Amino acid sequence: MPGPQGVGNRTRPSGPKGMIMSMKKVLSASAAMALAAAAYAQPANDDCANATVVTNGSNTPFDTTTATTDGTATCGFGTAFDVWYSFTAGNAGSLTASCCDGSFDTVVSIFDGACGGASLACNDDYCGNGLQSTVFANLAEGQTVLIRVSGYNGQSGTGSLTIDLGGPPPPADDLPATANVPQGTGSLDSVSGSLGQGDSADMFKFTICDFTNFTASTVGNTTQDTQLFLFGADGNAVQMNDDSPAGGGLQSSMGAEFVTGNGTYYIAISHYDNDPNNATGLAIWADTPFNVVRAPDGANGGDIQPAGWDAGNVTAFDYVITLTGSCYFEDTCAADFNGDAVVDFFDYLDFVQAFADNEPSADFNHDDVIDFFDYLDFVQAFAAGC
Repeated sequence: MPGPQGVGNRTRPSGPKGMIMSMKKVLSASAAMALAAAAYAQPANDDCANATVVTNGSNTPFDTTTATTDGTATCGFGTAFDVWYSFTAGNAGSLTASCCDGSFDTVVSIFDGACGGASLACNDDYCGNGLQSTVFANLAEGQTVLIRVSGYNGQSGTGSLTIDLGGPPPPADDLPATANVPQGTGSLDSVSGSLGQGDSADMFKFTICDFTNFTASTVGNTTQDTQLFLFGADGNAVQMNDDSPAGGGLQSSMGAEFVTGNGTYYIAISHYDNDPNNATGLAIWADTPFNVVRAPDGANGGDIQPAGWDAGNVTAFDYVITLTGSCYFEDTCAADFNGDAVVDFFDYLDFVQAFADNEPSADFNHDDVIDFFDYLDFVQAFAAGC
């Protein structure tokens, strides 16, 4: 007689029914394995050799969660889990490669030519939230570059790579005559950019509007050994710093050590030992000491106007220069207070009225306080004229 129902007495069905059940189990296991394999499949562009071709104006989604690591970066830290793209410039221009919508802390690099080519540019943090990346590089017509998207310190995630190739690169921006002019009004808190391999320096035109509180710094804003140089409105050298006087690194900072008043200035950034020279090729500043802010102290023969720079950068890098006591340069005559293109006594009367009424326009030196210093600065500007 059959015993009680239990595991020990159960038998596998035989015949067609048993075969069908066995096949179902095999198929189910195979399907599960296939789904698991698909879930962990590496991206098609996981390796540099299989870079996905992108074109100008494209917006290409990416997912690095199952990617491996097939490269390195000259910025960021512990970059890993990368995907690769290839781009060929249809015209000479400035390439922007951006992944600002990424779900993780990204690092984006641009390399010249085939796999293993030189790094042209690299960026860790650029976008509005501070963790996503945008990188820039000037390209020649027909030049092919490789773009690597990776994660900072082993992070991975999703996003999209946007490609934009602008018009021809602007002329060299390392001298006062060709300096970058940031666009805006009021306080200027920072300027940023990217120095490519072979570039000499970047220079920006701006206004020091509260010189007693002026500072400029690259500390914490780049991984490279920087130098900062300040020049006056006439182009003459004012001061420079190599390594921050506060210590602790190779980035640069300065205050108003040799700044004597508000006005138009130029600030330049370069890599270590890439220094400005005058028209006869003499160094405007000596190489040392490193960790102090110095007025021009080179064997310059008294000529402290920059006319060129030493050899360009060996390593491409991105930077941010944080500023205080600074404002955007506005190509207007400050003494023309009422904006009628004529400096006359009506400008004086209008300023006095605005000052008496405590109107925002009376904050002449843009230090967010309306006080007697605004009055003195306006009188000085009025006396100087335009």
